[in-house]
Amino acid sequence: LGDIAVYRVIEMVHVLGDGDNIILATRLPAGHELAFVVYIDHNMGTLVKDAFVVPEPITALVSMMRRASDHDPDTTWPDLDPADARVRITDAIDRAAITVPPFESDTWPACRPFVEWICRRLPAGGRGYERPEWSDADRDERCADREDHDRELDRGRAALGEPGLVGDGAGREVVGRRDGGADPAQ
Repeated sequence: LGDIAVYRVIEMVHVLGDGDNIILATRLPAGHELAFVVYIDHNMGTLVKDAFVVPEPITALVSMMRRASDHDPDTTWPDLDPADARVRITDAIDRAAITVPPFESDTWPACRPFVEWICRRLPAGGRGYERPEWSDADRDERCADREDHDRELDRGRAALGEPGLVGDGAGREVVGRRDGGADPAQ
């Protein structure tokens, strides 16, 4: 195993950005191939939520994953710089390690030592996920935009006789349906 080579890295990315699968293609000295798949969940703080090893070439695995997703046009499969993959995976492992309660699956964190080992074989010096820095003014503007959007959406619902919330953002009130009900769950 000491001579295992990582020869390609692919990142499975969905347009909504909820999480990414980073797939590391490796070749053993005898020619057998393994694919290391690491799922990084951005909704939970950009941490490793699952990882596993597949005894298949990366081309076969990606083909199967594309079929399983029904060739979703909102999913892309770009190649990823191996150094970037190393930083992204190791940062996400570190974040997962301090998460309470920890995420566990049938394969994670059991395969964590294998993932860390293969990551050490990747070149250093990559870039991790970029996180925007928001000023107080940026946050306030986005919150105001969101409140304006919510008010317009609720007014439209009310005009259609659907339940919604309207108000000035500070004191929103339930607007009932045209049939007199005010239960927003109906």
